[in-house]
Amino acid sequence: MADIYNWPSELIPQENEFYLEAVTRFFESPFTGDSQTMEVPGAKWKAKLKFSKLGAERLRLLEITLLQLRGAANRIKITDHAIARAGVGGNATVDGAGQLGRVLMVKDATPSVEYLKTGDYFEVNGELKRMIADAFTDSYGKTSLRFEPALRKAPPNNSQVITDNPSAIFRLEKDSGSKTQRQSLIGNVTLNFVEVIRQ
Repeated sequence: MADIYNWPSELIPQENEFYLEAVTRFFESPFTGDSQTMEVPGAKWKAKLKFSKLGAERLRLLEITLLQLRGAANRIKITDHAIARAGVGGNATVDGAGQLGRVLMVKDATPSVEYLKTGDYFEVNGELKRMIADAFTDSYGKTSLRFEPALRKAPPNNSQVITDNPSAIFRLEKDSGSKTQRQSLIGNVTLNFVEVIRQ
């Protein structure tokens, strides 16, 4: 079983790409030219982290982190370093079992506040989601979250909604993807990661 590590907080990339790669199938009629596109499950987060002119200590920390990953064998939790905002509405929990899709009802947040803004991330049941609409709590601390991508599994009732440094679990895209380029004690490296979907 793969080990899961946390990305070191001291290592902030100079350039950061963090995006969702959807999975679709395209069909076109050879007779009429009509086309259809169908979305299928399996959308994954991808991350590209670029580091340049790392000093000796940070370069050493990065290299040790990559050694622990052993290519694509182990896993690491990564957040979108470009968006650091955490929700201001406290620690909400899932309001009801069996919820699937792109809307999640939550409770136990701070009443009557803007809980999350459009573009914010949150994590629930090990899945990373990004808000597509603002969410305001009512006087009881309840609200609905609208997000992408859709939930893969229904989170248990009362499970935690994480808004402080939410992350997904990634692996290196290739076994050879951990090579660093050194110039004396200064290093440059670009790392490509892909989300690991766990059932």
